[in-house]
Amino acid sequence: MQNGNGRSPSPPKDVKRPDGTKPPLQSRFRMPGWVLWVLLAGIAAWYVYFFFWPQQATRVSVPYSSVLSASGQGLVKTVTIEGQ
Repeated sequence: MQNGNGRSPSPPKDVKRPDGTKPPLQSRFRMPGWVLWVLLAGIAAWYVYFFFWPQQATRVSVPYSSVLSASGQGLVKTVTIEGQ
């Protein structure tokens, strides 16, 4: 039998079995408190990693003539040339 909102009525809270004992209480799933802290620490570490560590090395495009003149003056320590 259903009540007005389409649901079956819930049984009274103090229902006893025919043998006189109460049915076991149904417990809801509870997550341990430390799981929440581990999850929050993991998210914080993720953000620290992505926001404070650069994803790739810093590169600067410099015209070849500038590199040539700087190397002639002894101002260039290392150079990596890519492309043509």
